[in-house]
Amino acid sequence: MTTLEMITRINDAIRAGDMTDLRDMENYVRDLIVSEDERDTWLALIETGTDVVERNEGGL
Repeated sequence: MTTLEMITRINDAIRAGDMTDLRDMENYVRDLIVSEDERDTWLALIETGTDVVERNEGGL
């Protein structure tokens, strides 16, 4: 999966309120990225998206 595909998928999951896909992406990032700094950056983005979905109960 390219960086653009990852960003698009995370964005789409946030907009759709898809917690399952956000969790899937979280696992994907944990398994894929070796660099701790890169992994932490991606996970922070996903966590922010998860917070938005939870606050809005179903997306934007």
